[in-house]
Amino acid sequence: MKRILITGSTDGIGLATAQILAEQGHQLWIHGRSQNKVDKAMQQIRSAVPRAHLQTLVCDLSDFASIRQAVTQFKTQTPSLDVLINNAGVFCNELAVAPCGVEMTMTINHLGHFLLTQLLMDPLSKGTSARVITVSSIAHTRGRLDPKDFSLTQKFDGYGVYAASKLANVLFTQKLAKQWAPLGISAYSLHPGVINTKLLRAGFGAVGSEVTLGAQTSVYLATAGKVPAPSGSYFDNQLPVPVAHNAHDQRLEDQLWNWSLEVTRSQEA
Repeated sequence: MKRILITGSTDGIGLATAQILAEQGHQLWIHGRSQNKVDKAMQQIRSAVPRAHLQTLVCDLSDFASIRQAVTQFKTQTPSLDVLINNAGVFCNELAVAPCGVEMTMTINHLGHFLLTQLLMDPLSKGTSARVITVSSIAHTRGRLDPKDFSLTQKFDGYGVYAASKLANVLFTQKLAKQWAPLGISAYSLHPGVINTKLLRAGFGAVGSEVTLGAQTSVYLATAGKVPAPSGSYFDNQLPVPVAHNAHDQRLEDQLWNWSLEVTRSQEA
């Protein structure tokens, strides 16, 4: 049994991931923005898996103080964590700026997960073959990031900022793999497929495959005895595949990491 935290696990791919992992007998932390959403998700999971091992993590990934408070509570529940699945994601059609001064899509999809991951370093370092799995997207291939405007507030385009945030997920995973290698923690990113979620409908006006298919690669990376690719790799359909050319920029990777540290630390109480 693994201890697994899944962000954005109250609906869509995250909920499907949680239900599959619950059926396998793992101990799960169900994350959502509100206690009400989390309670409903837990009820749905337990209706399918009555003996599911579930606990809650409630926080707003756009609010760094909320993340810190939630992690403090999490650490009172368990000393270790085996898998963190950074699954939550949004697509904003209009410009919204988070309290940290960064565009909301970038804040939730990248910075919130960046901070959450950093704060969970100690529990992950005590986990068994610990892994950080971040749900990116094939959209990262069209992502563009300008170090002069990582905040993405100067010229807003819904798809543009979404793709940029997904590129940030890949760059973050690659850098994290290097930074945390001495701790024995692996990191992977993935494309879940074109899946029928609220995000797909809101952002693209499209209908995709069933959410259970979108969960398959996250479940695989969380539970595989040995992942057949180096830490930092990107997966699609449970197989390692090359990242886009724009994700090979080492300087950009470093600049994004340093900026992310600066922004999240500047919001410390």
